[in-house]
Amino acid sequence: MNQSLSAYNPPSFFLPSERDYQSFINAVRDYLENELSQYQIQFIQKMIDVLNTGTQAFGSDIVAVTTIAPTNWAHRIAGTGTIQTITPPNGFQSFIVLLSLNGFTFAGGGNISNPTVVTMGHPALCIFDPTAAPSGQKWWILTA
Repeated sequence: MNQSLSAYNPPSFFLPSERDYQSFINAVRDYLENELSQYQIQFIQKMIDVLNTGTQAFGSDIVAVTTIAPTNWAHRIAGTGTIQTITPPNGFQSFIVLLSLNGFTFAGGGNISNPTVVTMGHPALCIFDPTAAPSGQKWWILTA
């Protein structure tokens, strides 16, 4: 669902050993043209790749069972079952939208913070909190 984008960590700039103005200007120009611009091009290309992955749009329909594992930012939920656990992809820290096709229930006992009924045709915004206490990762559910 989510790809990790490494921290923006451009190459270091080192002052030239010569201590005159022109040497400093040349060093800055070389750094900007040769090192920083290449790093930025690679970083921006990675950003584009992350944004253009298949995580956009609806994923496959998911049947409402005890544990679900979404792969996209939005899914339709089929059936009238009860969901107790949503398995987030590694490193996930965001939200998903689940659209109820038949009406289903979120129940406690897993990693759902607030048991909720989602009626047919309504969405549930599921916000993931990887730092929730006391028992760890939790999903907070908002419904329309």
